[in-house]
Amino acid sequence: MSLKKIISVSLISYVAVTILVVVYGLYVAPVRVAQTIPNPGIQPPDSRPASGVSGGTSAPATDTKDSTSATQTTTPTPTPTTAPTTTPKTTPTPTPTPTPTPTPTPAPTPAPAPAPAPVPIACGSAGGTCTAAQVAAHNTKTNCWMIYSGKYYIVTSYVSQHPGGSTSFNSTSCGHDVTAYLKGSATLGSQRHTHSGSAYTILSSYYVGPVSG
Repeated sequence: MSLKKIISVSLISYVAVTILVVVYGLYVAPVRVAQTIPNPGIQPPDSRPASGVSGGTSAPATDTKDSTSATQTTTPTPTPTTAPTTTPKTTPTPTPTPTPTPTPTPAPTPAPAPAPAPVPIACGSAGGTCTAAQVAAHNTKTNCWMIYSGKYYIVTSYVSQHPGGSTSFNSTSCGHDVTAYLKGSATLGSQRHTHSGSAYTILSSYYVGPVSG
C-alpha cells in the first residue's frame, strides 16, 4: 500500500473517531448521569400504615382539587332583560280655523241725477211747436206756412212748383188752416178742389212740427 493511501485512511479514521466522541459527550453521557441522580420530587411509596390506624389499610388520599371542583355550584348567566319599547305619543296637529272672508259692502248706488228739462224747440225749427197765431204771421208767397190736420208746414219753396200755379198761395191760404180745402169740402176764395194722394205725399215732405192752442 502506498503512503498516500495510508495517510488518507488514517485521516478518515481520525475524523470518524472525533465525531463519535463529540456525539457521546453531547447526548449519551448526560442521559446516563441524569438517570443515576435521584429526583427529589419523587418519594418512594411508604409501606408503613397510617398513624393512628391499627391493622388496617391506609385510606386513599382524597384529591382536594377534584372534590372542590365537584362541589362548586355553576352560577347561571342571567338573561338580560329587554327594556320595553316606548311608542312616542303623536301630538295631533290642530286644524287651523278658516278665516271667513268678509263680505264686501256694496258701494251705495248714487241717485241718478235728474234729467235736465228738455230745451223747447223754437217754433219754425224741425220738431218745434207753434201756435196758430205764430203760423198766421207767415201769410205771403215768399213766406208761406200752412196748417193741415193740426200740423204746420212751411211750403215757401214749393209755391213756384205748384201745378195749378202760384195764384193759390196768397193771404187767404198762407198762414191759415187749409185742411177742409185740401179735402175738397170747402172753397178757398172761389176755388174748390179735391187733391190727389200725391198732393198729400208732397205736402208731408214740408212738415215742420205740431200746432198747439
